Amino acid sequence: MILTRNGQPVATIVLDQNASDLERHAVAELNGYTQRMSGGVLPVVNERVDGAEVLIGAVARRVMGNDAPQGDSFAIRCDESGNALLIAGGSDRATLWAVYAFLEDVLGVGFFRDGERVPSQPTIDVPALDIVETPRFSERFEGNGCIYTYSTSSWGWDEWRAEVDWRAKRRVTEIWPLNVGGEIHAEIHDAWGITQPPKTRGSGDSKNRAVKKSLHERIRDYSRSLGMRAPIILSASFSKDYFAAHPEIRTILLKWSELEPYRIIHPADPLFKKYLVEYIRRYAERYGTDHLYIAEFTSESRVLEGADNIQDVREMFVQAVSDAIREADPDGVWLPSTWSFDITPEDPSRPWEVAWTPEHVYRYLDAISVPFIVHDLWSEGSKKYQRLDWFKGHPWGFGVLHSFGAGGYIHGDVQELIELSHDLLTNSRAKNCVMYGAQSEQIDFNGFYYELVARLS
Repeated sequence: MILTRNGQPVATIVLDQNASDLERHAVAELNGYTQRMSGGVLPVVNERVDGAEVLIGAVARRVMGNDAPQGDSFAIRCDESGNALLIAGGSDRATLWAVYAFLEDVLGVGFFRDGERVPSQPTIDVPALDIVETPRFSERFEGNGCIYTYSTSSWGWDEWRAEVDWRAKRRVTEIWPLNVGGEIHAEIHDAWGITQPPKTRGSGDSKNRAVKKSLHERIRDYSRSLGMRAPIILSASFSKDYFAAHPEIRTILLKWSELEPYRIIHPADPLFKKYLVEYIRRYAERYGTDHLYIAEFTSESRVLEGADNIQDVREMFVQAVSDAIREADPDGVWLPSTWSFDITPEDPSRPWEVAWTPEHVYRYLDAISVPFIVHDLWSEGSKKYQRLDWFKGHPWGFGVLHSFGAGGYIHGDVQELIELSHDLLTNSRAKNCVMYGAQSEQIDFNGFYYELVARLS
């Protein structure tokens, strides 16, 4: 089927009259790249025409009938008659992925971290095709909060838009939480009559936000428009002055690295759950919700006091977070991370560092009473999923970290990563692995490895 001949359009794109914004974006991407290849711009109409047609999205699904893709699967079909090219996904975002797959796998466009390759081809001739793809993993996660410091602190909108576009081309479904919603903490404190010093009041300003969105808000909105979801991080933030003024509130004293110890609300204190519920509701009202939540018990911090039996407190945390998510968002899904599960032997010289045993982890996960996906943050390195019996049948995700801190050097065992990834598809114990993704703390120091992770997902 001929799309363009000698730089002139031959085929016509047919799009449903009521096409979604994402389907229209898919058409714009297809036309943009084919124009760069050939110089020809394909006309776009809402009714079937005589001659060569490129049917996109819903209109293509109707023609496919019972053979139309479902969910996030997509299909690309072109029969030998050369009259119709059908490109459709079972979802709108899958239609966009189908367009990118057609451009890359059929027309030879290259989408790379360090740039794109668009071949010059005045005449675009599409062969007979029957391509059907179903994602290996239902969720494909990309991102790590550290990149906002180590890799993207100087980025503006152009760099971020290119990054989000690359994620869409690599069929990412979830991204790391963006720096959005910090001002809500201050608003809750004000509403509850809690005085907080300025440095603890959170980022953002709701009044200024009404005039101009922050960069991270724009990134989040654009990501959502391309079918990606962003979790929000749950925490109950109060100053030491507030705790000093309210000794009746139960707290836990923590210490991170060599910094000054700090206090958090004990999860058994009613204020903990109350605060999380209020934050979730206010965030959804202002920014909408993707129904995904990240909450960690102490994470990298160590407990100094306030938890005589730390495993009991961990399970109290699980109960409180589960109750808060269920009350504030009945459709909410928790993404507990294995980063908190320090299952290395305890160090006698550091008695406050109470390590997790596998049994501790199993009890922690079994206590979660809302839908959840265990986020194994460093699967290719620590292999906690293997050491924790593949999470005993709970749904989980394989995370590829491979780059820590501000290190900018090439590393990563390519062969082992490929073998581990293939094992996820063939090992019956991995049947509950529903998520795969890149979690690097720094990006673009090794574009090949990052591209490989995206391909393996």
